[in-house]
Amino acid sequence: MVTKLENFLKSRHLKPAQVARRSGYSRQHLLRVRKGGMEPTRRCIKAITAACYYLADEPVRAADLFDLDVEPGFVDASKRSAVDDERAMKMPFSVESQHRK
Repeated sequence: MVTKLENFLKSRHLKPAQVARRSGYSRQHLLRVRKGGMEPTRRCIKAITAACYYLADEPVRAADLFDLDVEPGFVDASKRSAVDDERAMKMPFSVESQHRK
């Protein structure tokens, strides 16, 4: 499986060892991410993106390097309204109904 990260590195002639060194992750860890053998954490995505940005000397976004699938039911914070925030704050039960005997 060829990933976006792998395509990016090849198209910019970046060596995985350079990216690993700059990101602070091992070459083996980067290999697993590059080959799609594991899903990177957010911290890993951030470090690899920053390393690629530095090494490629061009603007790079995480979406350029990774398939960022959004979980079902996730609402982008920029698209939320005050009503959504208020709804999220409401408790599903009242505290008064939870009395002790």
